[in-house]
Amino acid sequence: MATGPEAGKKLVELREALQHPLGDLLSPTSPWGASFFSDTLVLVDPIRATLPPHQAMAGIAIQAAALQINLAISGFFIRGAMTVGQVHLHDNLLYGPALVEAYELEQTQAVNPRIVLSKEAINCMRDAMDAGDLEERPPFLMREQDGTVFIDYLDVISEDVEDPAVGLQLHKEKVEVELSKHLGDARRWEKYRWVAEYHNAYLEAERPGASTLLIEKAIPPAAMAASLSTTPRRGHSSKLASAREPGDLCVDQV
Repeated sequence: MATGPEAGKKLVELREALQHPLGDLLSPTSPWGASFFSDTLVLVDPIRATLPPHQAMAGIAIQAAALQINLAISGFFIRGAMTVGQVHLHDNLLYGPALVEAYELEQTQAVNPRIVLSKEAINCMRDAMDAGDLEERPPFLMREQDGTVFIDYLDVISEDVEDPAVGLQLHKEKVEVELSKHLGDARRWEKYRWVAEYHNAYLEAERPGASTLLIEKAIPPAAMAASLSTTPRRGHSSKLASAREPGDLCVDQV
């Protein structure tokens, strides 16, 4: 954790990185309910009778992905969770079981810098695929080998930026800085190793010819070397695709 002048510098950088996206999300004209307290941002979107649940979820997923990539290329890697359920947000009063579930998932399942989906959120997307309501995979989602579904924030670069290579290069550089910075802290280093694997898995799936954008195999701290495989794994993550069998989330392997 930064202290002294370095801490002040990081706070200024974080404020600048958050200023534009938070200004939009917290403005009175924002289409999403939002609250920011301590180090936590909460986005809420009511599921209306006129809007299918998966569309409301897709909208929040896109906003979360955009915020995550903006922070990442500024050197700030965040984690969180997306849930479906009851929550109350009005005049800065915020409570409800969905909020509690999101907090618990962020603490126990996200672990690494990623925004994970709850079982109910995954089922919501699966039901939409089974019903044929989605012509293609849900936007900005990937699945880990252990079944954890999380927001694929690097997809925002390909969707919204004229030259994705620029953003991907920035992301690569920020991850490499963090890997080098935390060589003496095995716990933190492992989190950025995960980000490096995610970065490489995304490139192998979406830009297989962009070898210069890959993050080189990271060398772990000596204490971790005996127990940690650091070679980026094919199949580290999977793209959610249309369901081929009722009740299953079928995937295209990376």
